[in-house]
Amino acid sequence: LMEALGAERAAQPVVVRMAGHESAEGRALLRAFAHPDVIIADEVADALDALRGIDTANRAAGTVPAAPPVAYPLADEAWPLPPAARKGYRRSGRRGVPWLGPDTQVLVQGITGKVAQRHVQLMQEYGTRIVAGVTPFKGGQSVLGVPVYDSVHEACRHHRIDASIIFVPAPFAPDAVMEAAAEEIPWAVCITEGIPQRAMLSALKNVPPSPTRVIGPNTPGIIVPGATKIGIMPGYVFTPGPVAIFSRSGTLTYEAAARLSAAGIGQSFCAGVGGDSFIGSDFISLFECIRDDDATEAVLVLGEVGGTAEEDLARWVTATGFAKPVLGFIAARTAPPGRRMGHA
Repeated sequence: LMEALGAERAAQPVVVRMAGHESAEGRALLRAFAHPDVIIADEVADALDALRGIDTANRAAGTVPAAPPVAYPLADEAWPLPPAARKGYRRSGRRGVPWLGPDTQVLVQGITGKVAQRHVQLMQEYGTRIVAGVTPFKGGQSVLGVPVYDSVHEACRHHRIDASIIFVPAPFAPDAVMEAAAEEIPWAVCITEGIPQRAMLSALKNVPPSPTRVIGPNTPGIIVPGATKIGIMPGYVFTPGPVAIFSRSGTLTYEAAARLSAAGIGQSFCAGVGGDSFIGSDFISLFECIRDDDATEAVLVLGEVGGTAEEDLARWVTATGFAKPVLGFIAARTAPPGRRMGHA
């Protein structure tokens, strides 16, 4: 960057956020370089604040750059309203589970990766409406009939996006969550595992005040059986019905759904909260989603040893008078005494 800019002024300000190996040395070099058009940010939130400040200054000065040519025609479902005007919209009509239904439009972040492409195909076969994908520097391509854009912002300019599923590699996944939240996408499902805890905690702290509901990371995703699947779960084990399933384990979710389905008991809404220490939506926040959902008559909770999530939920259910029956199962009763057990 220093070599490219030299002593010349940049056409537009450049906001730099570095993380990872030797990032501190990189920031020190740029600060010593002291280029007037380079702004250095320590966190994603700082970078977003800097970009908003640049935009505000440009608008005040009447120097807003012209929008680049549109690479694709606007979709028929293109959203005609700004984010602030769409927060209360309930496309699916389900009071407790906003935005999720057969008409939910899904964005795939990291769509050009091999794993993402495999699950895009499976989601499409299930009936999920995937309308756009994002991979930086690969905009203009098409994956399984889905147009690819360079950024979430660009994708949201051309399509109404109700939910995003994130297949981005671990070092970049927290930024992908922040990018979805910056566009106020109602649901952001982060499949990625192995994300550094500090990075994810920082991203989750910076999601508010965005209304985006983050699921995960390290989650199998969410599914409304018979309507839409935004995740990596095997769709064939789920059937429509009255029981919601919230789980810390993907495998236990599939087994429970399969056994319920075999017994003639379908599911209304299933979500994996994620196996990591820092997650977006916990059991309590998901219970709030289905408290008034007429399609949900009971809830099955699949927990694990470690942490207090299940105990916190039990106290909340009692204290708030949650009216639906709740059944719980905590795995690892046969775990070896004194041995630390991981999520798996």
